[in-house]
Amino acid sequence: MTYEKSKSRTIWVIVACAALLLFGTMAADRAYGAVSYVDPVLDVYYDDTLVRQFTMEELNAIASAEGDKTYTYSRFNTNSTPTADRISAKGPTIEGIVNEALSDPADPQNAQLPADLDAVGSDQTIELKASSRSANAYSAVFTKTQLFETRYYYPNWEQEKDRTGHAAMQASYEDREEVPPIISTEETDGGNNPGRSLYGQLVPNEQNAPDCVQGMLRINSLANPGRITISSRTAQKWNPVQTTDVGTGGDVLTGTEISFDRSANTFNKSKGGSRFWIYYTLDGTDPT
Repeated sequence: MTYEKSKSRTIWVIVACAALLLFGTMAADRAYGAVSYVDPVLDVYYDDTLVRQFTMEELNAIASAEGDKTYTYSRFNTNSTPTADRISAKGPTIEGIVNEALSDPADPQNAQLPADLDAVGSDQTIELKASSRSANAYSAVFTKTQLFETRYYYPNWEQEKDRTGHAAMQASYEDREEVPPIISTEETDGGNNPGRSLYGQLVPNEQNAPDCVQGMLRINSLANPGRITISSRTAQKWNPVQTTDVGTGGDVLTGTEISFDRSANTFNKSKGGSRFWIYYTLDGTDPT
């Protein structure tokens, strides 16, 4: 009887130690950015055609050909708790990935594919989609112009409160640095979360965080690679207006202050809320 109890305790001690060791290893991997990638890590599609599958080694080769640069991004989040921060990351540019896929496709005989990114129309859409991952399985769709519009890192900024009590970011335009959209394979200064698509800002207070898509690279036991899909179809100009209770159209005199307000439940579908698109123009042209 005493032996059995002792044996039972020994087994539990071994299990507990193993669990602590596993947890410690996972925590260390997370702290130092060690990630186990599963090849292929990323797919590129043109419509429904698989153009190219990339291994981690091939993505690193693209980054190497681009100079193995480390880019720093200023990020601003205007969500429920507005925050501003910066992050440094290495990885291949999305432009480099797409050009490599189109110039060396899996099926060179596919005549439907554009030769390179230049042959993709400015209003064709490009979707970035995460790997199958419960917390971050989502996507973002851009036109080619939107995705590759010149964006910047603003190095000199400080966070303060604006007159409404929300976070505001003040920065110098003079010191800005141009940064491309990339898929990070290594990150510092803000968290070890490789596999994110990172992009810069047009102006210092532009919302660009949380990052547009996390989990772009297939890691550990994920079933599917991340995905970049180029669509042959052009983007819709805007969605048709479905409600009129929040105002639809009209001109506003120059110099008039405009505020956009929403109730706390606007985005909470369980409480009857829904998302709204706001289209506006500052130069008299049709809104985009």
